[in-house]
Amino acid sequence: MQSHYLKYLVPYRLLFEKLNRETNYKRVIFYLDVLSISRGFYNKKVIDKEIAAYIETQKMPTLYPKELKEFLNAIYGKFKQYSPKFVLFYDGGECLQNTTISKFYKEERASSKYFFLEDKEKELMNGIKSYYLSEVINQFNKPNLSCVAWSQQYEMDLIPHYVISKNFINSQDPNTLNVILSIDKDLLQTCRFENTVQAVSTYKKATGIDMVLYDKYNAVKYIHKGFKRGGLTAEYVPLILALSGDKIDGIKNVPRMGPATAVKAIQMYNLPPRIMKDTPLGSLEEHRELIMKNQNLTCFDRQIERIPIMELNKIDDSLRSL
Repeated sequence: MQSHYLKYLVPYRLLFEKLNRETNYKRVIFYLDVLSISRGFYNKKVIDKEIAAYIETQKMPTLYPKELKEFLNAIYGKFKQYSPKFVLFYDGGECLQNTTISKFYKEERASSKYFFLEDKEKELMNGIKSYYLSEVINQFNKPNLSCVAWSQQYEMDLIPHYVISKNFINSQDPNTLNVILSIDKDLLQTCRFENTVQAVSTYKKATGIDMVLYDKYNAVKYIHKGFKRGGLTAEYVPLILALSGDKIDGIKNVPRMGPATAVKAIQMYNLPPRIMKDTPLGSLEEHRELIMKNQNLTCFDRQIERIPIMELNKIDDSLRSL
């Protein structure tokens, strides 16, 4: 089956190399950042195809759930001996835990979505997308195999972090390997857990598909390509993003600071992973307010604190099915 939506490639070889090298792993939990790996939702050819099919048949399309089922079946077949479980997560884009702190959070991303469509086409594709996401809930909540954690109002990128930090599904067990499937760099902070990796699959014009496994010790390299393994671990990802900013997420950087200079500043001033009110900042002192505000936006632990308990209880109920 040709893939229209799921252009993401699972780095099977890299994962099996890790499993064979570190033979203590008996179980694998896969965390799927649904919208991050489903690039077809932002591809004009795919959108045109779906809209045309709907106009012709007047029936809601079925392409995406079929592709997702095939995608998960392939992973399950490859890793069957490791009793794989799947946690799928997505949100409605409101991101209230962060927009209450910064009205600019993800503003650019929201305004550019489907920018190439006329209003009627945009409305139709949003309807198709909403239908597909509701089908993800209907079709992929399967006891003891897969669950869907979602929220309309709160950003769900933090789900792998939440699951592992709370030890749901025995995810902190040394015999469990947690595998995050996402191309988003903020999820790298979850690789602070020794038994967790993020598999990133991206297309590069010069070299084609590039697949990398990031762990606690090389996670920073995804943000700063010149970074050498070791030194700053995945725990520093929120601070690096707080210093260097993130244009796509609407996070303003400290003036004249990108990922490379952020890493240098952290090393120069021997900064801890979390900046507190009394943390010495050296020449960065004048930007303390911005850094601390940004850190509140980038740090998953702090985001979780701002999500209402009722919303977390709903997620907990889904996770208990596994």
